[in-house]
Amino acid sequence: MASLPYVVFVQVPPVSEGRKGLTAVGRCRVDLTALSSSSPSLYDKYQAIVAKNLQQATVGLNHNRTNDNNNNNNNNNNNNNNNNNNDNDPEQQQQQQQQQQQQKEQDKKKEEKKFMKQGKAMAADFLQVDLQVDVSIVDVEVVVAGSDLIATNGCLAACFLDAGCARIVVDVTNSNDSGVEALEAARVPSERLVAHFVVGSDDNNNDNRWSVETIPSVVARWCQTISIEWTEWRDLAPEKLTQFHASIDPTALGLEHVVFQFHPGAARQHLKQQQEREQSSSSSSSSSSSSQNDDEEQSRAVEHLLSQFIAQTCQMGHSKKGGRKSSRVASVTVALTDPTALELGSAYAACLQSDRPDGLWATVVCNRQEQALGLVYSSMESIVESLVQGQAVYYSRSRQGLWHKGATSGHYQILHRLDVDCDSDALRSIVTQLGGDSSVYKDDDNENCNTHAQPPPLQLPAFCHLNTYTCWGPPRGLRHLQETLQQRLHSAPEGSYTKRLFQDSDLLRDKLVEEAQELAEAETPHDVASELADVLYFAMTRAVKAGVGLDEAVAELDKRDRKVTRRKGDSKAFRIAAGQAILEKAAKGND
Repeated sequence: MASLPYVVFVQVPPVSEGRKGLTAVGRCRVDLTALSSSSPSLYDKYQAIVAKNLQQATVGLNHNRTNDNNNNNNNNNNNNNNNNNNDNDPEQQQQQQQQQQQQKEQDKKKEEKKFMKQGKAMAADFLQVDLQVDVSIVDVEVVVAGSDLIATNGCLAACFLDAGCARIVVDVTNSNDSGVEALEAARVPSERLVAHFVVGSDDNNNDNRWSVETIPSVVARWCQTISIEWTEWRDLAPEKLTQFHASIDPTALGLEHVVFQFHPGAARQHLKQQQEREQSSSSSSSSSSSSQNDDEEQSRAVEHLLSQFIAQTCQMGHSKKGGRKSSRVASVTVALTDPTALELGSAYAACLQSDRPDGLWATVVCNRQEQALGLVYSSMESIVESLVQGQAVYYSRSRQGLWHKGATSGHYQILHRLDVDCDSDALRSIVTQLGGDSSVYKDDDNENCNTHAQPPPLQLPAFCHLNTYTCWGPPRGLRHLQETLQQRLHSAPEGSYTKRLFQDSDLLRDKLVEEAQELAEAETPHDVASELADVLYFAMTRAVKAGVGLDEAVAELDKRDRKVTRRKGDSKAFRIAAGQAILEKAAKGND
Protein backbone atom coordinates (compact mmCIF):
# COMPACT_ATOMS: atom_id res chain seq x y z
CA MET A 1 0.00 0.00 0.00
CA ALA A 2 1.41 3.37 -1.01
CA SER A 3 2.31 6.06 1.49
CA LEU A 4 0.62 9.22 0.29
CA PRO A 5 1.24 12.91 1.05
CA TYR A 6 -1.29 14.77 3.13
CA VAL A 7 -2.02 18.31 4.28
CA VAL A 8 -1.01 20.09 7.49
CA PHE A 9 -3.15 23.12 8.30
CA VAL A 10 -1.01 25.64 10.18
CA GLN A 11 -1.55 29.23 9.08
CA VAL A 12 -4.52 28.40 6.84
CA PRO A 13 -7.40 26.63 8.68
CA PRO A 14 -9.32 23.89 6.81
CA VAL A 15 -12.42 26.08 6.59
CA SER A 16 -10.56 28.62 4.43
CA GLU A 17 -11.63 29.18 0.84
CA GLY A 18 -10.10 26.65 -1.52
CA ARG A 19 -8.92 24.39 1.32
CA LYS A 20 -12.07 22.45 2.32
CA GLY A 21 -11.51 19.70 -0.25
CA LEU A 22 -7.88 19.00 0.70
CA THR A 23 -8.86 16.51 3.39
CA ALA A 24 -10.17 14.17 0.67
CA VAL A 25 -6.68 12.68 0.33
CA GLY A 26 -7.77 10.70 3.39
CA ARG A 27 -5.59 12.25 6.06
CA CYS A 28 -4.92 15.70 7.47
CA ARG A 29 -3.31 17.42 10.42
CA VAL A 30 -4.63 20.55 12.11
CA ASP A 31 -2.28 22.56 14.32
CA LEU A 32 -4.65 23.82 17.01
CA THR A 33 -1.86 25.74 18.73
CA ALA A 34 -1.37 27.87 15.59
CA LEU A 35 -5.01 28.99 15.59
CA SER A 36 -4.09 31.73 18.09
CA SER A 37 -2.59 33.70 15.20
CA SER A 38 -4.44 32.32 12.16
CA SER A 39 -7.97 32.30 13.62
CA PRO A 40 -8.44 33.72 17.16
CA SER A 41 -12.14 32.83 17.22
CA LEU A 42 -11.37 29.15 16.53
CA TYR A 43 -8.57 29.26 19.09
CA ASP A 44 -11.00 30.53 21.74
CA LYS A 45 -13.20 27.50 21.08
CA TYR A 46 -10.21 25.20 21.41
CA GLN A 47 -9.35 26.86 24.74
CA ALA A 48 -12.93 26.31 25.92
CA ILE A 49 -12.46 22.58 25.25
CA VAL A 50 -9.21 22.66 27.23
CA ALA A 51 -11.01 24.38 30.12
CA LYS A 52 -13.74 21.73 30.15
CA ASN A 53 -11.13 18.95 30.28
CA LEU A 54 -9.37 20.81 33.08
CA GLN A 55 -12.64 20.68 35.02
CA GLN A 56 -12.78 16.92 34.47
CA ALA A 57 -9.16 16.47 35.55
CA THR A 58 -9.59 18.48 38.77
CA VAL A 59 -12.84 16.91 39.96
CA GLY A 60 -10.90 14.74 42.41
CA LEU A 61 -9.05 17.75 43.84
CA ASN A 62 -12.27 19.69 44.33
CA HIS A 63 -13.93 16.70 45.93
CA ASN A 64 -10.98 16.22 48.27
CA ARG A 65 -11.26 19.82 49.44
CA THR A 66 -14.98 19.38 49.95
CA ASN A 67 -14.40 16.09 51.71
CA ASP A 68 -11.83 17.65 54.07
CA ASN A 69 -14.33 20.34 55.04
CA ASN A 70 -17.08 17.76 55.48
CA ASN A 71 -14.81 15.52 57.53
CA ASN A 72 -13.94 18.41 59.81
CA ASN A 73 -17.61 19.18 60.26
CA ASN A 74 -18.40 15.52 60.85
CA ASN A 75 -15.61 15.24 63.41
CA ASN A 76 -16.95 18.27 65.24
CA ASN A 77 -20.45 16.80 65.16
CA ASN A 78 -19.17 13.44 66.30
CA ASN A 79 -17.28 15.04 69.17
CA ASN A 80 -20.41 16.88 70.22
CA ASN A 81 -22.43 13.69 69.95
CA ASN A 82 -19.87 11.76 71.97
CA ASN A 83 -19.93 14.37 74.66
CA ASN A 84 -23.72 14.15 74.80
CA ASN A 85 -23.91 10.37 74.35
CA ASN A 86 -21.08 8.17 75.48
CA ASP A 87 -22.94 5.04 74.42
CA ASN A 88 -22.62 5.74 70.64
CA ASP A 89 -21.80 2.50 68.70
CA PRO A 90 -18.28 2.65 67.08
CA GLU A 91 -19.23 0.03 64.45
CA GLN A 92 -22.25 2.08 63.45
CA GLN A 93 -20.06 5.17 63.09
CA GLN A 94 -17.60 3.24 60.89
CA GLN A 95 -20.43 1.93 58.72
CA GLN A 96 -21.82 5.44 58.26
CA GLN A 97 -18.38 6.75 57.29
CA GLN A 98 -17.98 3.97 54.70
CA GLN A 99 -21.39 4.76 53.22
CA GLN A 100 -20.50 8.45 53.06
CA GLN A 101 -17.20 7.64 51.36
CA GLN A 102 -18.92 5.42 48.79
CA GLN A 103 -21.44 8.16 48.07
CA LYS A 104 -18.65 10.68 47.58
CA GLU A 105 -16.87 8.35 45.13
CA GLN A 106 -20.10 7.90 43.19
CA ASP A 107 -20.65 11.67 43.10
CA LYS A 108 -17.08 12.16 41.90
CA LYS A 109 -17.43 9.64 39.05
CA LYS A 110 -20.76 11.14 38.08
CA GLU A 111 -19.27 14.63 37.85
CA GLU A 112 -16.22 13.37 35.91
CA LYS A 113 -18.53 11.63 33.45
CA LYS A 114 -20.58 14.80 33.06
CA PHE A 115 -17.54 16.92 32.20
CA MET A 116 -16.17 14.16 29.92
CA LYS A 117 -19.41 14.02 27.89
CA GLN A 118 -19.56 17.81 27.68
CA GLY A 119 -15.94 18.02 26.52
CA LYS A 120 -16.42 15.31 23.90
CA ALA A 121 -19.54 17.04 22.55
CA MET A 122 -17.66 20.36 22.35
CA ALA A 123 -14.72 18.71 20.57
CA ALA A 124 -16.97 16.89 18.09
CA ASP A 125 -18.81 20.11 17.27
CA PHE A 126 -15.51 21.97 16.95
CA LEU A 127 -14.09 19.45 14.49
CA GLN A 128 -17.13 18.88 12.30
CA VAL A 129 -18.89 22.26 12.43
CA ASP A 130 -16.17 24.84 13.06
CA LEU A 131 -13.23 23.17 11.27
CA GLN A 132 -15.52 21.23 8.87
CA VAL A 133 -13.44 18.05 8.82
CA ASP A 134 -15.23 14.71 8.54
CA VAL A 135 -13.60 12.63 11.26
CA SER A 136 -15.77 9.62 10.39
CA ILE A 137 -13.89 8.97 7.13
CA VAL A 138 -10.74 11.15 7.19
CA ASP A 139 -7.83 10.35 9.51
CA VAL A 140 -7.58 13.64 11.39
CA GLU A 141 -4.55 14.46 13.51
CA VAL A 142 -4.60 17.43 15.88
CA VAL A 143 -1.57 19.21 17.31
CA VAL A 144 -2.21 20.18 20.93
CA ALA A 145 0.00 22.01 23.39
CA GLY A 146 2.01 19.74 25.66
CA SER A 147 1.23 22.01 28.61
CA ASP A 148 -2.50 21.47 28.01
CA LEU A 149 -2.03 17.70 28.05
CA ILE A 150 -0.14 17.89 31.32
CA ALA A 151 -2.62 20.29 32.95
CA THR A 152 -5.59 18.11 32.01
CA ASN A 153 -3.78 14.91 33.05
CA GLY A 154 -4.26 13.48 29.56
CA CYS A 155 -8.02 14.11 29.48
CA LEU A 156 -7.58 16.41 26.48
CA ALA A 157 -6.04 13.61 24.39
CA ALA A 158 -8.85 11.17 25.18
CA CYS A 159 -11.40 13.91 24.51
CA PHE A 160 -10.27 14.54 20.93
CA LEU A 161 -9.80 10.83 20.20
CA ASP A 162 -13.28 10.07 21.52
CA ALA A 163 -14.59 12.88 19.30
CA GLY A 164 -13.24 11.05 16.24
CA CYS A 165 -9.61 12.11 15.77
CA ALA A 166 -7.18 9.46 14.62
CA ARG A 167 -4.06 10.72 16.42
CA ILE A 168 -2.77 13.34 18.84
CA VAL A 169 0.41 15.19 17.87
CA VAL A 170 2.72 16.66 20.52
CA ASP A 171 5.71 18.92 19.81
CA VAL A 172 8.69 17.55 21.73
CA THR A 173 11.38 19.55 19.95
CA ASN A 174 13.16 20.87 23.04
CA SER A 175 14.74 18.25 25.28
CA ASN A 176 14.22 20.32 28.45
CA ASP A 177 10.66 21.25 27.54
CA SER A 178 7.48 19.58 28.78
CA GLY A 179 7.04 17.63 25.52
CA VAL A 180 8.24 14.27 26.78
CA GLU A 181 6.27 14.76 29.99
CA ALA A 182 3.22 15.46 27.83
CA LEU A 183 3.69 12.17 25.94
CA GLU A 184 3.64 10.32 29.22
CA ALA A 185 0.65 12.32 30.49
CA ALA A 186 -1.40 11.58 27.36
CA ARG A 187 -2.09 7.98 28.49
CA VAL A 188 -3.42 6.81 25.12
CA PRO A 189 -2.40 3.83 22.94
CA SER A 190 1.00 4.33 21.28
CA GLU A 191 -0.49 4.02 17.79
CA ARG A 192 -2.68 7.06 18.53
CA LEU A 193 0.17 9.36 19.59
CA VAL A 194 2.70 11.21 17.39
CA ALA A 195 5.89 12.88 18.60
CA HIS A 196 6.72 15.94 16.48
CA PHE A 197 10.19 17.47 16.12
CA VAL A 198 11.29 20.64 14.35
CA VAL A 199 14.71 20.36 12.71
CA GLY A 200 16.29 23.49 11.26
CA SER A 201 19.49 25.35 10.59
CA ASP A 202 19.64 26.74 14.12
CA ASP A 203 20.00 23.31 15.71
CA ASN A 204 23.70 23.77 16.27
CA ASN A 205 22.99 26.93 18.28
CA ASN A 206 20.28 25.33 20.39
CA ASP A 207 21.55 22.90 22.99
CA ASN A 208 18.02 22.19 24.19
CA ARG A 209 16.97 20.37 21.02
CA TRP A 210 17.26 16.64 20.52
CA SER A 211 19.70 15.56 17.86
CA VAL A 212 18.16 13.82 14.85
CA GLU A 213 20.03 10.61 15.71
CA THR A 214 18.53 10.33 19.20
CA ILE A 215 14.96 11.21 18.30
CA PRO A 216 13.54 7.68 17.80
CA SER A 217 14.96 6.20 21.02
CA VAL A 218 13.55 9.07 23.06
CA VAL A 219 9.91 8.68 22.07
CA ALA A 220 9.55 5.01 21.11
CA ARG A 221 8.32 4.25 24.62
CA TRP A 222 5.11 6.19 24.01
CA CYS A 223 4.72 6.50 20.22
CA GLN A 224 4.78 4.35 17.11
CA THR A 225 5.00 7.43 14.87
CA ILE A 226 7.47 10.30 14.77
CA SER A 227 7.00 13.46 12.74
CA ILE A 228 9.95 15.60 11.68
CA GLU A 229 9.43 19.11 10.35
CA TRP A 230 12.31 20.36 8.23
CA THR A 231 12.47 24.15 8.24
CA GLU A 232 15.43 24.32 5.86
CA TRP A 233 15.21 22.69 2.44
CA ARG A 234 18.95 22.10 2.26
CA ASP A 235 18.54 19.83 5.30
CA LEU A 236 15.93 17.87 3.38
CA ALA A 237 18.25 16.59 0.68
CA PRO A 238 17.32 13.08 -0.50
CA GLU A 239 20.63 11.58 0.60
CA LYS A 240 20.15 12.97 4.13
CA LEU A 241 16.64 11.58 4.36
CA THR A 242 17.80 8.19 3.12
CA GLN A 243 20.61 8.12 5.66
CA PHE A 244 18.29 9.10 8.50
CA HIS A 245 15.61 6.60 7.51
CA ALA A 246 18.17 3.79 7.26
CA SER A 247 19.23 4.49 10.85
CA ILE A 248 15.73 3.74 12.15
CA ASP A 249 15.20 0.15 13.21
CA PRO A 250 11.45 -0.15 13.91
CA THR A 251 11.81 -3.73 15.10
CA ALA A 252 14.11 -2.67 17.92
CA LEU A 253 12.47 0.67 18.70
CA GLY A 254 8.82 -0.16 18.14
CA LEU A 255 8.43 2.59 15.52
CA GLU A 256 6.23 1.95 12.52
CA HIS A 257 5.79 5.32 10.80
CA VAL A 258 7.91 8.36 10.00
CA VAL A 259 6.39 11.61 8.70
CA PHE A 260 8.55 14.23 6.98
CA GLN A 261 6.86 17.65 7.02
CA PHE A 262 7.89 20.68 5.01
CA HIS A 263 6.41 23.69 3.25
CA PRO A 264 6.17 23.09 -0.53
CA GLY A 265 6.62 26.80 -1.26
CA ALA A 266 9.98 26.88 0.52
CA ALA A 267 11.08 23.71 -1.25
CA ARG A 268 10.06 25.11 -4.61
CA GLN A 269 11.92 28.37 -3.94
CA HIS A 270 15.12 26.50 -3.08
CA LEU A 271 14.91 24.35 -6.20
CA LYS A 272 14.23 27.41 -8.33
CA GLN A 273 17.28 29.19 -6.97
CA GLN A 274 19.34 26.10 -7.59
CA GLN A 275 18.11 25.96 -11.20
CA GLU A 276 18.89 29.66 -11.70
CA ARG A 277 22.44 29.21 -10.46
CA GLU A 278 22.97 26.30 -12.85
CA GLN A 279 21.51 28.25 -15.78
CA SER A 280 23.47 31.43 -15.05
CA SER A 281 26.72 29.52 -15.14
CA SER A 282 25.92 27.93 -18.51
CA SER A 283 24.38 30.89 -20.38
CA SER A 284 25.24 34.54 -20.72
CA SER A 285 22.50 36.28 -22.78
CA SER A 286 19.18 35.51 -24.49
CA SER A 287 16.27 37.27 -26.16
CA SER A 288 13.13 38.23 -24.21
CA SER A 289 11.07 35.53 -25.92
CA SER A 290 13.60 32.83 -25.18
CA SER A 291 13.84 34.14 -21.62
CA GLN A 292 10.11 33.62 -21.21
CA ASN A 293 10.40 30.11 -22.61
CA ASP A 294 13.27 29.44 -20.25
CA ASP A 295 11.14 30.58 -17.29
CA GLU A 296 8.33 28.24 -18.26
CA GLU A 297 10.74 25.39 -18.79
CA GLN A 298 12.36 26.15 -15.45
CA SER A 299 8.98 26.11 -13.67
CA ARG A 300 8.15 22.74 -15.19
CA ALA A 301 11.55 21.39 -14.20
CA VAL A 302 11.13 22.63 -10.63
CA GLU A 303 7.66 21.04 -10.32
CA HIS A 304 9.01 17.79 -11.74
CA LEU A 305 11.91 17.73 -9.26
CA LEU A 306 9.59 18.46 -6.34
CA SER A 307 7.08 15.79 -7.35
CA GLN A 308 9.89 13.30 -7.94
CA PHE A 309 11.36 14.01 -4.53
CA ILE A 310 7.98 13.50 -2.80
CA ALA A 311 7.35 10.25 -4.67
CA GLN A 312 10.81 8.91 -3.82
CA THR A 313 10.40 9.87 -0.18
CA CYS A 314 7.03 8.12 0.10
CA GLN A 315 8.60 4.99 -1.38
CA MET A 316 11.34 4.81 1.26
CA GLY A 317 9.23 2.59 3.47
CA HIS A 318 8.43 0.17 0.66
CA SER A 319 11.77 -1.44 -0.09
CA LYS A 320 11.34 -5.14 -0.66
CA LYS A 321 13.31 -8.20 0.27
CA GLY A 322 12.39 -11.47 -1.34
CA GLY A 323 9.23 -9.96 -2.81
CA ARG A 324 7.91 -8.88 0.59
CA LYS A 325 8.09 -5.63 2.49
CA SER A 326 10.98 -5.72 4.93
CA SER A 327 9.85 -5.88 8.54
CA ARG A 328 12.76 -3.61 9.46
CA VAL A 329 11.62 -0.70 7.31
CA ALA A 330 9.33 1.95 8.74
CA SER A 331 6.80 3.50 6.38
CA VAL A 332 7.49 7.08 5.33
CA THR A 333 4.89 9.73 4.53
CA VAL A 334 5.25 13.34 3.41
CA ALA A 335 3.13 16.03 5.07
CA LEU A 336 2.85 19.36 3.25
CA THR A 337 2.41 22.54 5.27
CA ASP A 338 -0.48 24.73 4.01
CA PRO A 339 -0.36 23.51 0.38
CA THR A 340 -2.66 24.64 -2.38
CA ALA A 341 -4.92 22.12 -4.11
CA LEU A 342 -2.49 22.11 -7.04
CA GLU A 343 0.50 21.38 -4.81
CA LEU A 344 -1.24 18.62 -2.86
CA GLY A 345 -2.94 17.07 -5.90
CA SER A 346 0.31 17.04 -7.88
CA ALA A 347 2.18 15.44 -4.98
CA TYR A 348 -0.57 12.86 -4.56
CA ALA A 349 -0.57 11.97 -8.25
CA ALA A 350 3.23 11.71 -8.28
CA CYS A 351 2.97 8.71 -5.94
CA LEU A 352 0.69 6.80 -8.34
CA GLN A 353 1.61 4.53 -11.23
CA SER A 354 -0.14 3.87 -14.52
CA ASP A 355 0.49 1.30 -17.23
CA ARG A 356 -2.00 2.94 -19.60
CA PRO A 357 -0.72 4.86 -22.64
CA ASP A 358 -2.87 7.85 -21.65
CA GLY A 359 -1.56 7.82 -18.07
CA LEU A 360 -5.06 7.66 -16.54
CA TRP A 361 -6.06 5.74 -13.42
CA ALA A 362 -9.09 3.50 -13.22
CA THR A 363 -11.29 4.79 -10.39
CA VAL A 364 -13.96 2.77 -8.60
CA VAL A 365 -16.68 5.08 -7.25
CA CYS A 366 -18.18 3.89 -3.94
CA ASN A 367 -20.59 5.18 -1.33
CA ARG A 368 -19.91 5.39 2.40
CA GLN A 369 -20.65 1.67 2.76
CA GLU A 370 -18.07 0.93 0.04
CA GLN A 371 -20.78 -0.23 -2.36
CA ALA A 372 -19.53 0.26 -5.93
CA LEU A 373 -21.54 2.78 -7.93
CA GLY A 374 -19.53 2.69 -11.14
CA LEU A 375 -16.15 2.75 -12.85
CA VAL A 376 -14.58 5.96 -14.16
CA TYR A 377 -11.10 7.33 -14.89
CA SER A 378 -9.02 10.03 -13.22
CA SER A 379 -6.09 12.21 -14.24
CA MET A 380 -3.81 14.46 -12.23
CA GLU A 381 -5.92 17.44 -13.34
CA SER A 382 -9.15 15.78 -12.20
CA ILE A 383 -7.62 14.96 -8.80
CA VAL A 384 -6.56 18.58 -8.36
CA GLU A 385 -9.98 19.87 -9.41
CA SER A 386 -11.69 17.44 -7.01
CA LEU A 387 -9.62 18.85 -4.16
CA VAL A 388 -10.52 22.38 -5.22
CA GLN A 389 -14.26 21.70 -5.51
CA GLY A 390 -14.73 19.19 -2.71
CA GLN A 391 -16.84 17.30 -5.25
CA ALA A 392 -16.06 14.41 -7.55
CA VAL A 393 -14.38 15.38 -10.82
CA TYR A 394 -13.22 12.69 -13.24
CA TYR A 395 -11.67 12.48 -16.71
CA SER A 396 -13.95 11.80 -19.67
CA ARG A 397 -12.19 9.71 -22.32
CA SER A 398 -14.90 10.43 -24.88
CA ARG A 399 -14.73 14.20 -24.41
CA GLN A 400 -10.99 14.23 -23.73
CA GLY A 401 -11.37 16.54 -20.76
CA LEU A 402 -12.53 16.99 -17.18
CA TRP A 403 -15.94 15.59 -16.25
CA HIS A 404 -17.62 17.45 -13.41
CA LYS A 405 -20.04 14.79 -12.23
CA GLY A 406 -23.55 16.25 -12.03
CA ALA A 407 -22.77 19.47 -13.92
CA THR A 408 -25.52 18.71 -16.46
CA SER A 409 -27.59 15.98 -14.78
CA GLY A 410 -27.71 17.55 -11.31
CA HIS A 411 -26.67 14.22 -9.77
CA TYR A 412 -23.44 15.45 -8.24
CA GLN A 413 -21.20 13.81 -5.64
CA ILE A 414 -19.68 15.06 -2.42
CA LEU A 415 -16.14 13.69 -2.33
CA HIS A 416 -15.16 12.32 1.08
CA ARG A 417 -11.98 10.41 0.39
CA LEU A 418 -9.60 9.16 -2.29
CA ASP A 419 -7.85 5.84 -1.72
CA VAL A 420 -5.12 4.08 -3.68
CA ASP A 421 -4.99 0.32 -4.16
CA CYS A 422 -2.14 -1.97 -3.12
CA ASP A 423 -0.29 -1.55 -6.45
CA SER A 424 -0.73 2.24 -6.58
CA ASP A 425 -2.28 2.03 -10.04
CA ALA A 426 -6.01 2.39 -9.26
CA LEU A 427 -8.14 4.75 -7.18
CA ARG A 428 -11.26 4.46 -5.08
CA SER A 429 -13.43 7.55 -4.73
CA ILE A 430 -15.72 7.45 -1.68
CA VAL A 431 -18.64 9.80 -2.23
CA THR A 432 -22.16 10.68 -1.22
CA GLN A 433 -24.35 10.58 -4.31
CA LEU A 434 -26.79 13.50 -4.34
CA GLY A 435 -29.30 14.96 -6.75
CA GLY A 436 -32.76 13.97 -7.87
CA ASP A 437 -36.04 15.30 -6.50
CA SER A 438 -35.95 14.91 -2.73
CA SER A 439 -38.75 17.40 -2.08
CA VAL A 440 -41.85 16.23 -0.22
CA TYR A 441 -45.07 16.36 -2.24
CA LYS A 442 -47.74 18.70 -0.92
CA ASP A 443 -51.27 18.91 -2.26
CA ASP A 444 -52.41 22.32 -1.04
CA ASP A 445 -54.40 25.29 -2.34
CA ASN A 446 -51.41 27.26 -3.54
CA GLU A 447 -52.12 28.19 -7.16
CA ASN A 448 -48.44 27.89 -7.93
CA CYS A 449 -48.36 24.31 -6.69
CA ASN A 450 -48.45 21.62 -9.38
CA THR A 451 -51.12 19.34 -7.90
CA HIS A 452 -51.74 15.75 -8.93
CA ALA A 453 -54.24 13.11 -7.98
CA GLN A 454 -51.19 11.01 -7.22
CA PRO A 455 -47.76 12.60 -6.68
CA PRO A 456 -45.12 11.82 -9.29
CA PRO A 457 -42.52 9.16 -8.47
CA LEU A 458 -39.71 10.40 -6.28
CA GLN A 459 -36.50 10.86 -8.26
CA LEU A 460 -33.75 9.45 -6.05
CA PRO A 461 -30.02 10.21 -6.41
CA ALA A 462 -28.52 8.28 -9.32
CA PHE A 463 -24.94 7.73 -10.49
CA CYS A 464 -25.73 5.94 -13.75
CA HIS A 465 -26.94 7.71 -16.90
CA LEU A 466 -29.82 5.21 -16.88
CA ASN A 467 -31.06 6.97 -13.73
CA THR A 468 -30.19 4.13 -11.34
CA TYR A 469 -28.17 4.43 -8.16
CA THR A 470 -25.41 2.19 -9.54
CA CYS A 471 -24.30 1.15 -13.00
CA TRP A 472 -25.30 -2.43 -12.12
CA GLY A 473 -29.02 -1.84 -11.94
CA PRO A 474 -31.36 -1.47 -8.96
CA PRO A 475 -29.87 -2.02 -5.50
CA ARG A 476 -30.57 -4.97 -3.24
CA GLY A 477 -30.66 -5.50 0.53
CA LEU A 478 -30.62 -2.53 2.88
CA ARG A 479 -30.09 0.03 0.11
CA HIS A 480 -33.17 -1.31 -1.68
CA LEU A 481 -35.12 -1.18 1.60
CA GLN A 482 -34.05 2.42 2.16
CA GLU A 483 -35.12 3.51 -1.34
CA THR A 484 -38.47 1.71 -0.99
CA LEU A 485 -39.14 3.42 2.35
CA GLN A 486 -38.20 6.81 0.86
CA GLN A 487 -40.69 6.22 -1.95
CA ARG A 488 -43.36 5.20 0.57
CA LEU A 489 -42.76 8.34 2.60
CA HIS A 490 -43.21 10.37 -0.55
CA SER A 491 -46.10 8.39 -2.03
CA ALA A 492 -47.54 5.28 -0.39
CA PRO A 493 -50.32 3.16 -1.97
CA GLU A 494 -53.67 2.87 -0.25
CA GLY A 495 -53.58 0.54 2.76
CA SER A 496 -49.77 0.65 3.06
CA TYR A 497 -48.57 -0.62 6.43
CA THR A 498 -45.41 1.44 6.07
CA LYS A 499 -47.52 4.58 5.63
CA ARG A 500 -49.37 3.69 8.81
CA LEU A 501 -46.07 3.43 10.66
CA PHE A 502 -44.98 6.81 9.34
CA GLN A 503 -48.21 8.38 10.58
CA ASP A 504 -48.44 6.62 13.97
CA SER A 505 -45.34 7.33 16.07
CA ASP A 506 -46.61 5.27 19.02
CA LEU A 507 -47.15 2.23 16.83
CA LEU A 508 -43.68 2.53 15.31
CA ARG A 509 -42.11 2.83 18.77
CA ASP A 510 -44.07 -0.17 20.08
CA LYS A 511 -43.09 -2.34 17.11
CA LEU A 512 -39.41 -1.47 17.54
CA VAL A 513 -39.54 -2.60 21.17
CA GLU A 514 -41.56 -5.69 20.33
CA GLU A 515 -39.30 -6.87 17.52
CA ALA A 516 -36.14 -6.15 19.53
CA GLN A 517 -37.51 -8.35 22.31
CA GLU A 518 -38.26 -11.13 19.83
CA LEU A 519 -34.73 -10.88 18.46
CA ALA A 520 -33.33 -11.15 21.99
CA GLU A 521 -35.40 -14.29 22.59
CA ALA A 522 -34.67 -15.99 19.23
CA GLU A 523 -32.59 -19.15 19.51
CA THR A 524 -32.03 -20.83 16.14
CA PRO A 525 -29.92 -19.16 13.42
CA HIS A 526 -32.99 -19.01 11.16
CA ASP A 527 -35.09 -17.30 13.84
CA VAL A 528 -32.30 -14.84 14.65
CA ALA A 529 -31.95 -13.88 10.96
CA SER A 530 -35.72 -13.53 10.61
CA GLU A 531 -36.12 -11.36 13.69
CA LEU A 532 -33.08 -9.29 12.71
CA ALA A 533 -34.73 -8.57 9.35
CA ASP A 534 -37.84 -7.36 11.21
CA VAL A 535 -35.77 -5.09 13.45
CA LEU A 536 -33.94 -3.65 10.43
CA TYR A 537 -37.22 -2.90 8.68
CA PHE A 538 -38.70 -1.00 11.63
CA ALA A 539 -35.37 0.68 12.44
CA MET A 540 -34.98 1.88 8.84
CA THR A 541 -38.59 3.11 8.88
CA ARG A 542 -37.78 5.20 11.95
CA ALA A 543 -34.59 6.48 10.31
CA VAL A 544 -36.21 7.44 6.98
CA LYS A 545 -39.01 9.21 8.83
CA ALA A 546 -36.34 11.31 10.57
CA GLY A 547 -34.48 11.97 7.30
CA VAL A 548 -31.59 9.70 8.25
CA GLY A 549 -30.05 7.14 5.88
CA LEU A 550 -27.57 4.30 5.95
CA ASP A 551 -24.64 6.60 5.20
CA GLU A 552 -25.25 8.61 8.37
CA ALA A 553 -25.38 5.42 10.45
CA VAL A 554 -22.16 4.13 8.90
CA ALA A 555 -20.45 7.47 9.61
CA GLU A 556 -21.49 7.24 13.26
CA LEU A 557 -20.13 3.70 13.55
CA ASP A 558 -16.82 4.80 12.01
CA LYS A 559 -16.53 7.68 14.48
CA ARG A 560 -17.19 5.38 17.44
CA ASP A 561 -14.45 3.06 16.26
CA ARG A 562 -11.90 5.78 17.07
CA LYS A 563 -12.92 6.11 20.74
CA VAL A 564 -10.43 5.24 23.47
CA THR A 565 -12.77 5.73 26.43
CA ARG A 566 -15.06 2.77 26.95
CA ARG A 567 -18.20 2.65 29.08
CA LYS A 568 -19.24 -0.31 31.19
CA GLY A 569 -22.32 -0.70 29.01
CA ASP A 570 -24.69 -1.85 31.72
CA SER A 571 -28.39 -1.86 30.92
CA LYS A 572 -30.47 1.12 32.01
CA ALA A 573 -33.20 0.13 34.43
CA PHE A 574 -35.57 2.92 33.41
CA ARG A 575 -35.28 1.93 29.73
CA ILE A 576 -35.95 -1.70 30.56
CA ALA A 577 -38.99 -0.69 32.62
CA ALA A 578 -40.34 1.48 29.80
CA GLY A 579 -39.88 -1.38 27.31
CA GLN A 580 -41.54 -3.84 29.66
CA ALA A 581 -44.53 -1.52 29.98
CA ILE A 582 -44.88 -1.45 26.19
CA LEU A 583 -44.72 -5.24 25.99
CA GLU A 584 -47.30 -5.64 28.75
CA LYS A 585 -49.61 -3.22 26.95
CA ALA A 586 -49.22 -5.21 23.74
CA ALA A 587 -49.94 -8.46 25.60
CA LYS A 588 -53.16 -7.06 27.02
CA GLY A 589 -54.19 -5.88 23.57
CA ASN A 590 -53.75 -9.39 22.18
CA ASP A 591 -55.89 -11.02 24.91
